[in-house]
Amino acid sequence: MSLDDTKIDMEWSVARVYSICRRVRPLVLGMPVASAVEAMRLSGLSELPVVSGNDIIGVVSLALLTESVANCADIEAIKSRPLAMLLEDARVWRNLHSGLYIASVDAPLTEIEAYLSSHPEVQIVPVTEPGVGYFGVMARFDVVAARLKTLAPSRVGGMATPLGVYLTDGVHRGGASDLGLVLSGATLGMLCLIANVIVSIATDLSERRLHLYPLRYLEQHSGSLGRSFVGDIGSLLILPVIMILLRILPLAGYHAAEHQVVHCIERGELLEPDNIRRMPRVHPRCGTNIAAAAAIFSLALCAGVIGWRTVIGAVAPAALLTFSFWRPLGSFLQQFFTTRPATDKQIRSGMRAARELLTQYRQDCNPPMTLRLRIWRTGLLQMLGGVIAITVLLTALSVFVPAVRPYIPSLF
Repeated sequence: MSLDDTKIDMEWSVARVYSICRRVRPLVLGMPVASAVEAMRLSGLSELPVVSGNDIIGVVSLALLTESVANCADIEAIKSRPLAMLLEDARVWRNLHSGLYIASVDAPLTEIEAYLSSHPEVQIVPVTEPGVGYFGVMARFDVVAARLKTLAPSRVGGMATPLGVYLTDGVHRGGASDLGLVLSGATLGMLCLIANVIVSIATDLSERRLHLYPLRYLEQHSGSLGRSFVGDIGSLLILPVIMILLRILPLAGYHAAEHQVVHCIERGELLEPDNIRRMPRVHPRCGTNIAAAAAIFSLALCAGVIGWRTVIGAVAPAALLTFSFWRPLGSFLQQFFTTRPATDKQIRSGMRAARELLTQYRQDCNPPMTLRLRIWRTGLLQMLGGVIAITVLLTALSVFVPAVRPYIPSLF
C-alpha cells in the first residue's frame, strides 16, 4: 500500500491556496544584502517576495543576488548595502511594474497551477490576505507535490507508546491516542522504579558479599563540596538499567518504527514496508540524545567537583565533554538499547500513524492553532500525566506496602 491509497486526501478541484501556502519570512527593502541571502538560504527557496510594510512589491531570485555579489569588487561593501539599493541597480526582478502576479489566500490551486504552467521561469507566487497584506508564498514544487499527493511536512516528531506509534509535525497528529501517551509516561515511570530497586539490591549485595563500597569511598575522600555530588552519581546508575529494561519491552520496537517512518517522510520516500525497514533506527532529534547529554554533563560535573573541589572549574570541562560526545553516545544508545528491530505489526502501526498525519497535513497545512494546542500536540504533557499518575499510585501503595516507600522519593 502506498501513499496514493489514502482514502481521505486533498480534493484537487476545490483545494485553496491557504491549505498549502508556506509561511516564510519575506525580504524587506531596508535589510542588508547579506541578510537577504541568509534569509533565502534558510527558506530553502530560490526566490522570495520583497515587502514594504505589509505590501508585496516584488520577487527577488537567488540568481539575481548571486550575480550582483559576483560582479561586485568590494564584497564587504555589498554585505551591508541595503537590498533597495541593489534592486535599483538590478536589470531584472519581478515587481508590480512588470505585471507581478499575486495570489489571494482563497484562490484555487488550479489557478496557481495554470499560471505556473504558462510561466516556467517562475518558482514562487506571493500570497496576500485581503485586509492584512503579505501572507506567504506558493512554491512550484509544493503545487506539484499537492497534485501528486506526496506533500509532506519537512520535519516530523513522534513518540513510541504501548498502543503504537504517535507522530506529529507540531500542528497535526496521527497514530496513538492521548491514552497511549499517558501509558507511555506510566511505563517509563515504572521502569524507573524497577531500575531503582535493581540498583539498590545490587549495591546492597556488593557491600555485603563483596565488601565493595565505591560510593562510601568517594564520600570520604571528596570533601564537603564533592560529598553532595556523590549521590548524583548513584542516581545515574539507574539510567543504563532503565535502557536495558526498555530494550526488552515492545516499546523499543515501536520506537524503532517511529524513527524509521519519520526518516521515510523526511526523505520523501513512499510509505511502504520495504522502504521503512531500510531506514536507520537512529534519529538525530531523538530524546535519547538529550538523556545522553544530561548523563555526560552530570557525570563529568560530579567527577570534576569531586576531583577539583570546585564547581566553577568543573563546568567548562563538563560542557566540553558533553558537546563532544552527546550525539555519538545518543546514537549508540538508540541503536543498542532504546530501539530494536521493529516487527511487521510495529511497522504497520508506524505506517498508519504517518498516513493519518499526512492526510491531515494535505487537507490543510496551516490550520489556526493556539500555543496551548501546539504544546498539547507534542505529547509531553500527556506523558507527564502518566508519570504523575504512577507516582500517585505508588505513593498510595506505599501506605499499605512500606517496603516500596524508600524507592519513591529517589525515583520521583
